[in-house]
This record gives sequence, structure tokens and C-alpha cells, in this order.
Amino acid sequence: MIKRITRIVATLAFTAGVAWAAVAYIAHPIMGTGTARDPIPKWYPASTNFGAVQESTLVTRAIRLKNVGANGLTGDIRIDPACNAAGVYSVASGGGPYTLAHYESRAVVIAFAPADTVAYPDCRVICTP
Repeated sequence: MIKRITRIVATLAFTAGVAWAAVAYIAHPIMGTGTARDPIPKWYPASTNFGAVQESTLVTRAIRLKNVGANGLTGDIRIDPACNAAGVYSVASGGGPYTLAHYESRAVVIAFAPADTVAYPDCRVICTP
């Protein structure tokens, strides 16, 4: 039986003048989010459900428009006429022209007054520039 001898040679090169040390790394996740320079309108809460409301009754809900962008936000707050043909939704207060600086907000009260016992389509409060 013939024995084969294998020799493994490892070569390690060092650069003169460079110190070598063992370094332990501990992972620490980092994250970042860029901020927009434009004005960004944001509604709080994001949606409102009036639920079942008896006909000829007026129900209101308070919402808030906030400018989360970096620059000023101006426009007009109103109910989108495209989804309010029956006229059951209205802006009770806080509607009309507005100007909001960075992180300023405006309270808006929305009213719902169903005239009949039918399901009305979803609608939107809009803030147009």
C-alpha cells in the first residue's frame, strides 16, 4: 500500500508598517428617510365612517389637515362634488381657503345629513391647491 502525503501550504502576506489587530463587529441596523421639500397634506384620521344615521339627522365628525412637508401648503378645503350629488355631506367648519406652514394643522368639521334611508356613496374631503 502506498501512502500519499499531501502538504498544504498557506501563504499570508503582510504589508510593512500596517498594524494588524483582531476586530469584533457588532451589527447595528441603521435607517434613514429623506424628507420631501414640497408641501404634503395629510388627513387625521385617514378616513371617517359616519355609520348608520337616521334620516333628517345631522351628525358631525372632526378631522384634521396637517402639512407634513417642508414648505407651506395653501389651498381650499371642500367636499368633492363628484361624489356628493345628493348634497348629504358638508364642511361645517374649517373649510374654505387655508395656508399651513411646515407641521401646522387645521381642524375641520364634516357633517353628514342623510335625507333618505339609502346607502350614500363614499365621498372625499379634498384640499385643492
